[in-house]
Amino acid sequence: MSQDARDEYLNALRKGRLIYFGRITRGKPGFILSLEDLSSQMEIVSEINVGYEKVPINKIIGTWSRSRATMFTRNFLPLATNDKSEFAIKWINLFEAHMTEGIRDAVKLYEYLNWYYVIEGNKRVSVLNYVKAKTIEAHVIRLMPRKEPLTPEKKAYFDFLDFRNSTGIRDIWLDREGGYQILEEKFREYTPPEDRVLSDPNEHILKNIYQPFRDIFHSLGAQKKLRMTTGDAFLRYIEIFQMPEKIETEKARDEIKRLLDDLVLEEAAELEKTDTEEIALKERSPIEGFYSLFTGKKTLKALFLYSREPEKSGWSYAHEQGRQYVQQELGDQIATDSMAGLPEDDGAYEAISRGIEKGYDVIFATSPLFANPIIKASIRHPDVMYYLCSPEKSRQRVRTYFGQSFESSFLAGILASLMSEDGRLGYIATGTGVEPYFRINSFVQGARLIDPDCHIPLLWNPFWDNPEYARNLAGKLLSKHCSIIFQHSLPVPGLTTDEFGLYDLSGKGENPARQFGYTSWNWGKLYLRILENILSGSGSQDAYQQNLTSAVPLNFWGGLRSETVDFLVNKDNVPFRTQQLMELMRNNLIHNQIHPFTGPLYDNLGTLKIPEGEEADLNIIRNMDWLCEGVIDLGNSSRS
Repeated sequence: MSQDARDEYLNALRKGRLIYFGRITRGKPGFILSLEDLSSQMEIVSEINVGYEKVPINKIIGTWSRSRATMFTRNFLPLATNDKSEFAIKWINLFEAHMTEGIRDAVKLYEYLNWYYVIEGNKRVSVLNYVKAKTIEAHVIRLMPRKEPLTPEKKAYFDFLDFRNSTGIRDIWLDREGGYQILEEKFREYTPPEDRVLSDPNEHILKNIYQPFRDIFHSLGAQKKLRMTTGDAFLRYIEIFQMPEKIETEKARDEIKRLLDDLVLEEAAELEKTDTEEIALKERSPIEGFYSLFTGKKTLKALFLYSREPEKSGWSYAHEQGRQYVQQELGDQIATDSMAGLPEDDGAYEAISRGIEKGYDVIFATSPLFANPIIKASIRHPDVMYYLCSPEKSRQRVRTYFGQSFESSFLAGILASLMSEDGRLGYIATGTGVEPYFRINSFVQGARLIDPDCHIPLLWNPFWDNPEYARNLAGKLLSKHCSIIFQHSLPVPGLTTDEFGLYDLSGKGENPARQFGYTSWNWGKLYLRILENILSGSGSQDAYQQNLTSAVPLNFWGGLRSETVDFLVNKDNVPFRTQQLMELMRNNLIHNQIHPFTGPLYDNLGTLKIPEGEEADLNIIRNMDWLCEGVIDLGNSSRS
């Protein structure tokens, strides 16, 4: 037994004791976990002999035996103080063996929920952990938990097992719900260059793409900055940038660093400013040309991106009207242009890049599905100001803007109940993310303000601009005796129809629909406020860049008060007294005399979501992923 090996043991012991006492002084456990202690909380249905495989050292977090657990700190450093004890002598001998010929004997481990516990070989794990080895050869026995109740941790674990069985990859851990399905699809879609033949594409992705990403990510201190797993961050990376052929450290480092900054802000940000009036200029700046004075530019160049041609899409048409409005209002202070018919995937990045090459200062992406290409552009070209029309939170380099459409839906719900004779209402939801949820929920709250016992069937429409599909869904609701229907879809410009917004299908003849009202979008007012901020200097490139380092991103939300979104009542089909009542309710919303989401509010599974007497703020609303009490989801979508 050499003195050098003994000194190494004493050094490991010192480090272990520092970690141990540091943890217990902070009120945290100092020893490694004992599976024996945890077993009472586990419901194991079977043991599966996985066989021999290399296991990451950092995934080994405990031991089976309660008595063995007290011999090691949380990172498996020794705690036995006598360097002449049997424990110390065995540890020292193992260290010497490893330094001369390597530890060859496999350890034996239990695997439970993708964490490992030592059955045999604690000191081997300790020595290899001390010398910072990455992996250890192990005979693994999997402890399979009972599936029910299906907690988020169990759901992630079973998804992981499915992914591992399908791809053979066990090194990527995700917490994101549904993430493994997306990741597996990305693996399947990966196509190597034509001049390369890969025997195992999945192994190529792991070694040449994921592992270099992980190494760069960890070298940037991501583990201390982020709660999300490295796997979740990797999935975000390939969603934004697509799967590369390989990741080269020098080229990718800056890109990954900017992504990390974005993810840190995404996790930490809470919505600070929510209504356009609170963050924008109330009046025109009296200083004309302020932007050109301080930037040397004659005009501000703004590019608007549309997923559909304005003449074929009500949504794109509303944004195009907004573009024309600001051009007219701001005159030669700005120059605007648009690109239409863009794909709502990575294909839009090429159009964004062309806009950047043409020298545009500001880019407005008018669809939430432009999120990944606009984030990609913001990371690669950070000198441009980016705005994304989406109810999601802002990113590090992308500001979001949207309308408080839950206000108009709340008014639609009130009017629907007022116009209904039997309380039979139906709802057709369209859109992605959280917006369909807060709109249907606010509609139900409005309807129940008049008819507290109403229950509203819900169907999902995946298309914004497909009147025929929407008509078929309306027919299904009508077959369930729901004649008054509300739907999100906007009418296609030039198409004469009453089957949009809130309408009644109980009429007879070729045109049975009677239209009662609809959501109106006035993007021009919101665009004007954003661009006036830029022109005045408070939203200029310098201010924009300074805000990138803020812990709280800036979000632009406009509602009834800012005239960004409204609910317009059809005066030809709604009685005058009802019109007056609707105007009263509209004014109450504007002046905060009534709120669409006031507790107690339960979801449709009976869980209390908003306590009695409380009102949902915009942070709660923009994170709604549940349906409220009174919604009957008819389940024609993967959402249900």
